[in-house]
Amino acid sequence: MKDLLELFFQFQKSEADLDYIEKRLKLDFINAHHTGDGAPAEENLVGMLDSLGQIKAKHAALSTQVQEIATAQKESMDSIRGQLDGTLQLIQHFQQTDNSKISPLTGEAQEAAELIAQGPSQSMTDVSQNQSWLPSAKVCMHA
Repeated sequence: MKDLLELFFQFQKSEADLDYIEKRLKLDFINAHHTGDGAPAEENLVGMLDSLGQIKAKHAALSTQVQEIATAQKESMDSIRGQLDGTLQLIQHFQQTDNSKISPLTGEAQEAAELIAQGPSQSMTDVSQNQSWLPSAKVCMHA
């Protein structure tokens, strides 16, 4: 989530930069028009302004997609946390009612549980590095 926020802020900065470039090109176009530099330069500036408009439209679309991805990621992580909490409560209930015991989580499974519990502030690169993040706990019945 932190990476997505950084990406979002970079998009905002680049949008401001594009606005500045557009205004600067318009000013250069006006100055070139008044000084009489010639038609080819004016046509080139008009083409650049058209291209800049297209770039800004693509940028706005990408920015919207980043926001949608961030929202979907947050919803997915909330759902995963909810399902994990429900599963852990169910396991605790079975332990209490059946006198069963769950073996402790492996090192990788413990790391994965901690990453999920940390929430969206943890970068997704940490999660992608741990390929086997599903816990493989064994149930042992004690009668």
